[in-house]
Amino acid sequence: MPKVILIGEKIYYSVLLEAASNSNERLTVSLENTSFSNFKCYRIIPISDWYSEANKHKVSLEFIPDALFALKRLTDNRFSFDIEQGGEKVQLFMEMEGISAGKHNVDIKLSSLKNNGGVYNLSFPVEVVKDNSSDFKTNSIIFNNINLQSGKYVVDTWKEVGFTHLQVNYIPTVYFNSNGDPQSSIISNSSNSTGFRNTAYPWLKDGGSILLFWESNYDKVALLKDGGYLKPFTAPWYKAYKFILEEQFRLLKELYPHVSKDNIIVYVADELKSVDIENKKFTVNQLRDFSVFLEDELSEFKTLVTYGYQSDVASVDLLTGIDIKVPHVNLPVSNILLNKTIKPTDIYKELNIENKWMYSVERGRFSSLESFRFNPMIAVAHGYKGYSWYAFTDHAGSTWYATDLNRLDYSMYYNSEPNNPIYSYWSSRMGTNEYLTSSLRLKSIEKGLLNASILENILSKKDSLIKKSTL
Repeated sequence: MPKVILIGEKIYYSVLLEAASNSNERLTVSLENTSFSNFKCYRIIPISDWYSEANKHKVSLEFIPDALFALKRLTDNRFSFDIEQGGEKVQLFMEMEGISAGKHNVDIKLSSLKNNGGVYNLSFPVEVVKDNSSDFKTNSIIFNNINLQSGKYVVDTWKEVGFTHLQVNYIPTVYFNSNGDPQSSIISNSSNSTGFRNTAYPWLKDGGSILLFWESNYDKVALLKDGGYLKPFTAPWYKAYKFILEEQFRLLKELYPHVSKDNIIVYVADELKSVDIENKKFTVNQLRDFSVFLEDELSEFKTLVTYGYQSDVASVDLLTGIDIKVPHVNLPVSNILLNKTIKPTDIYKELNIENKWMYSVERGRFSSLESFRFNPMIAVAHGYKGYSWYAFTDHAGSTWYATDLNRLDYSMYYNSEPNNPIYSYWSSRMGTNEYLTSSLRLKSIEKGLLNASILENILSKKDSLIKKSTL
């Protein structure tokens, strides 16, 4: 039975090769038919895992197949790679897009360039169907974004995966007096304004939305002309905050007329809990006052709060007027402090909330690929309008090492790091130098978000589909 995909959807295929004992040769991989496009080929690179490296009692390290190092491209549909020693195992990962409706065979040819060596053909059936879900896209946030990941190439990569919202940490720089009156417009050449521009602008330009995550720096929002900052959550501070947000939107609107206030969301608080709430930098009373201010003075901008793993109904009610509520999905957990077990959907069982999203904290490279592929669909099936993961870019030191600074890396991809021996070895051997190296986790996320979007599309038409089936 053929695999069914939509027009424009990617199909993935992986093959494990084992070289002969005396093998030392160059191979090519090529796509042989024209019913598919955007053919790409990678070698799967196993990367050591933090959990096994951090466990001193383990005899050996675990290596997780995850990094996708691009093969050297010869033509649009042809790549090459080298086998350097006999018995070497090479796992390839290939992707392509269906471009015409109908039943087709995917034909892939592996050829040896050594002494007119052998040819190995791979073929499997695929049915490509018309895409009727393009108007639907399940919401998903790139959490923990950093300035390094900016520019058109990066934006195109993340949007190709299916993300819709980008977290932006930078606060545009404006000078104020002690009354909260602006003494300047946005200082365009400051480091913070530059960071905001480099991350937010490319994303908004191409139709994305951003989340303003300024919680950790609420005390540094309003810069005084004579030095220092306005005290957060005071009347002058609120006046300054409102000016920054509205002035930045005005500048964006002049540059990109299609941008609306719906594209800018205020990320009010992160991992809000009904217990230990006073451990946050700012108290829940301050955050509650802030949410009231946003509801009264800036209601045209949507607001969002994420809730920690100890969330319950009480935590959801801590702040008022929040438009998007995002609980942690890795539940149920036994919460000793609350002395109860919380299930994922219990948080909203007693509340009538239309726009609820979910997020999960994964285990770095050790995460199950199935959780990326299926959790978004499970969330949609329970009525959630978005799903995401923490944390998209979060890593310590090198993305290629498992235990930099003795902590877990959450990053979903690997950076170009010429001085890193792992990266430099594979870059030299493969003859490629990618700015970003993808991962199997990212590919699983791409499938998960697409499947969730398809399911959301189907559920939105449930009544009409039922009506048609009864005619």
